[in-house]
Amino acid sequence: TGTTNVLIGCGAGNKITTGGKNTAVGSGAGTKITTGCKNIAIGANGPSGSADCTVIIGQAAGNDKVQSQTILIGAAAGNCLAGANNTAVGSSALRCADKDGSESDSNTAIGEDTMCGAKCVNQNTAVGSQALRCAVSASNIVALGHQAAKSAFCQAGTLDRYNTVVGANAMQNVVSGSRNVALGFCAGRTSAAGNIISSDNSIFIGSHACGLNASSTNEIVIGDGATGCGN
Repeated sequence: TGTTNVLIGCGAGNKITTGGKNTAVGSGAGTKITTGCKNIAIGANGPSGSADCTVIIGQAAGNDKVQSQTILIGAAAGNCLAGANNTAVGSSALRCADKDGSESDSNTAIGEDTMCGAKCVNQNTAVGSQALRCAVSASNIVALGHQAAKSAFCQAGTLDRYNTVVGANAMQNVVSGSRNVALGFCAGRTSAAGNIISSDNSIFIGSHACGLNASSTNEIVIGDGATGCGN
């Protein structure tokens, strides 16, 4: 059986077979580990049996699908997450990600509820409470700020990528789009016709910088409260 394991709590790490150098603290912590090594589980559900080098801390954090090189810190962080090389710090960060059976890899989510409903997302960085909360099949997106891209990039069947969103509530409602830049409070969130629903290759810089139409392509808008001239 495994060696050099530290197990503290009722049932902690009770399924470890050949895994070694694991630390499990708390009732039921690390109960899915079998052959995995160098994992830390404190009050946590995961990781998967063969995962290595994970850190999962928090009540109900992680699950038995969490794979290697993953860090989850916070109550319920990553509790439906499947995939490897993910980092989630904050209560419910990446909480319901992959609940539909998909898999997400190489994401960083910092903040309460950040990326909590994302599905099949890869190589994204979200910092700020509820940032990039609902993304689906999105990759290489940076969202920084409270509710930045909160409800954005969530349309199933599209591959949204290469977006940079910085500012509270920026680009919050864009359902689909790629290669956009939004910088400023509520930048790229609305248009003269209502919310911006889709956007590609557009730039919005300034507080409340907005587009002309609900669909924006190749539009550049710079200035506090400025409105673009359309595609």
